[in-house]
Amino acid sequence: MTTKQHQRPRIIGLDIIKSLAIFLVVLIHYCYYTNFIAFTPANEFGILIAAIGVPLFFMVNGYLLLHARFDFGKHKHRIVQTLVVLLVWEIVSLPIISWLNNRTPISWKNVPGYLLGTPWTDSPLGYFWFMNALIAIYLVFPMLKQAYDSQKGRHYLGWLTVILIILTLVANDGNNLVDAIGFYTHTTIAEPFGYLVDFNIFGKYSFALIYFLLGGFVEDISAFLTKITGKRHWLANLALVVVFILGWLMALCLWLYQRANKISLGFGLTNGYMTFSTLFMAVSLFILLVEIKTLPKPMTKLITIAGANTLSTYYLHMMLILIILKIIRKSGIATPMILNLLIVIVIFAIGTLAGYALRRIPIIGILFGRRLPSKRQKTKNQRISKPTDRQRKPSGFISDAGRK
Repeated sequence: MTTKQHQRPRIIGLDIIKSLAIFLVVLIHYCYYTNFIAFTPANEFGILIAAIGVPLFFMVNGYLLLHARFDFGKHKHRIVQTLVVLLVWEIVSLPIISWLNNRTPISWKNVPGYLLGTPWTDSPLGYFWFMNALIAIYLVFPMLKQAYDSQKGRHYLGWLTVILIILTLVANDGNNLVDAIGFYTHTTIAEPFGYLVDFNIFGKYSFALIYFLLGGFVEDISAFLTKITGKRHWLANLALVVVFILGWLMALCLWLYQRANKISLGFGLTNGYMTFSTLFMAVSLFILLVEIKTLPKPMTKLITIAGANTLSTYYLHMMLILIILKIIRKSGIATPMILNLLIVIVIFAIGTLAGYALRRIPIIGILFGRRLPSKRQKTKNQRISKPTDRQRKPSGFISDAGRK
């Protein structure tokens, strides 16, 4: 029987990670679509951290789902609900964002492909790729979980992770290094890892699976780090901070090269998710933050609300960015860096509060993170002696992943 007395406690560290991740996603999209922030090395150095927003979400999902008890029926229910909610948001967002984006006309012949994951090139609707990649992982998750739950299988998953890192990160960063050497020495050098990318059977979004699996191996990485530092937590934390700073500096160097070579003409790195710099920053920061157990009570409440409503912010943030873009352009006001950061915070807050309020409404709430119980859950709930008690379980959803 699941009652309030038997609730699994929320992991405040995961809520912090999710809140930070969605804030960074909003920040990088705000920078990209408004062009209100000057492209300077100083600004880019600060905003480069935004590259870890999406990887952190995949890691949260991997951390929770790979450690949770698996039920195939509930998992199929999760996939169906996630897919239906995504389709509804794609349908709703298309006319709204097309209108906000200078009333871009809709070519209806492209709608079927768009609903199946094809990027909509005429409007800023490409951010739905994240949910498509997450659903793809959900589809193969039963096999991943089966392997993860056995010692030998976990060894094989570790091997798979290493292979994916070679085919994705090593290939991408190897080509970046060779290209940079050729650029600065004014010589033409063929990319040695060019064909290695073609051998990656998981495609260009294989990095999503890398971060998902790394989320499951976080505790192993943390235990290894504790072992080599002799259980001196301060030394382990210092090592993680050093790794994070190293990744940050690597990202800045890569951006300066891409900027000079006109590979990247805006904020962020080209193929930034497929770099060791992003991996170093994401993994080190995740391990540091997930260890946080307590916060002051008012802050805990705010972080819990934000962490439980990231799905709402994810689906609403692009509409809010375009609305604010129109308002600022019409007013003609200047937007210094501090004002831009405040605007991003406002977008983050509106998305969070919208989710907090609307997910309580029976039907509409499903679009904002409220989950429909599966048939098995309904049957189980009928046997609970106190029908007012609510079941709250760990989830791999970006909307309510905070319990373990």
